[in-house]
Amino acid sequence: MTAHPDFDILISGRAYDPSPYVAFCAFHAFGKSCRPFEELGLGVLGGFTHMGKIMECGGVCATPKSSAAMASVYQDGSFDIRPLAEGSRCTTQSVAAHSLYEKSRPDILAGPGGILDLNTARYRALEDGISVRAKGALFRLSKEHDGEPYKIKFEGAKVVGHRSIFMGSFCDPILISQLPSFFTRVKEYVVQQHSHLDKVDKESKWELEFHVYGQNAHNSRLQQGEVFIVGEALASTQSLATSVISCARIACVHGSYKGQKATSGNLGMGIGGQMNIEMGPCAEFSIYHLVEMDEGEEDAVEIGHDDSAKRFIRWEMRWIGNGPSLDHNKPRVLKSSESDSSVTNQETSKDTPKANILSGIHLLGTLAQVIRSKNSGPYEITLDIMFSDPTTYEQIKNFNILTAEKIASLYNISVEDIVWCGFFDPALAFKATIPRRARFSDIAGKSSSSLAVSSGGPWENDVHGSQKYLPLMNMEVDFDVLQK
Repeated sequence: MTAHPDFDILISGRAYDPSPYVAFCAFHAFGKSCRPFEELGLGVLGGFTHMGKIMECGGVCATPKSSAAMASVYQDGSFDIRPLAEGSRCTTQSVAAHSLYEKSRPDILAGPGGILDLNTARYRALEDGISVRAKGALFRLSKEHDGEPYKIKFEGAKVVGHRSIFMGSFCDPILISQLPSFFTRVKEYVVQQHSHLDKVDKESKWELEFHVYGQNAHNSRLQQGEVFIVGEALASTQSLATSVISCARIACVHGSYKGQKATSGNLGMGIGGQMNIEMGPCAEFSIYHLVEMDEGEEDAVEIGHDDSAKRFIRWEMRWIGNGPSLDHNKPRVLKSSESDSSVTNQETSKDTPKANILSGIHLLGTLAQVIRSKNSGPYEITLDIMFSDPTTYEQIKNFNILTAEKIASLYNISVEDIVWCGFFDPALAFKATIPRRARFSDIAGKSSSSLAVSSGGPWENDVHGSQKYLPLMNMEVDFDVLQK
């Protein structure tokens, strides 16, 4: 920016999402001169980074969620944020809650060169009813806070094979009731049909699994309807993957089972006019490491500079087109938010409805305003529960309803495996972060492996981790028992 202050657009590789927002604010805070970020101070850099963390997700900080948001940033690091969609508004809770989203913990957020500390962040509603002012966040530089060097995260993947799939459905209740044993026999048949590979090509490897949708394994009293399945084969070559999945599909169509009456074929198929679908190469996370930089190595250098060949981070400028330059380099100066009289201290009066003391049995999902799950990096899933009023939140918190032990029980993991678990008062929220386990689970819901795995790759059926909240949503809470 300082080398070419008349820029119109910046294009960068995928890095730290708040970076463009922080850089643009620092560019103007320094008067378009190139100076070290640490000269901004912990509070100003913390405010810029906090704003960038929110803005990089657009209008997720609003309720209802907006497609976009706008921030007005002050020189002291405080900022006002509001949604751009009609009918949406930012509240103190919705803005504070953004630090829960896709993060392992909501109060300390790690990034290149340090951590964003939100423990001192404060949120105030503005009189327009749709905007919130935030201030108080601190960015603690790693070399000053804990003596650690600047670190950059490396991510990468490798090809682990090729995939083919088939899709279809079962509707016979006799078959649906015995799918585990049926799939075992299907796999045995596929093994038998490919037994010659051990003699012909010892390098050939393959695996086969089934994704099952619609079978209610947790309540056998409910009448089973149609069950949808996706067979997935992973093999060392595309042709072998297709051979395996074709064999498995045939076994699903014509395989016999105890009590069988429908003998004309088991599997409804033909979606899209394809029996088998070749999916191509299958990639899997293989690099996810923090790399320590040498002193000064984190600074970017323009390609062509005398020292650029030796530097780790390099960039270049290109002219594209001949349109007029945008007058974006003369921002309105907003020194501090303190002198602004549009702030109201009645910040929670409009946002927070009153609630009665709870009694009886409730599902946690009926008590929560938001209950969700999402990836936090490729190896973790984070669970968020937000409540609409302080009364409900305090009851949930004070009765120790949500604990590490409860999360471990619901998700069949050990307490020691939980990455983070706790309450976050600014958002009236509870968060727990757990490791991702084997992507494939059998139809009874039991994990086939206790190994930690990354999102994506073989057997994945929830790449965003957004469907893992149901155990929490269906958790029963008996307030009468708790109050005794």
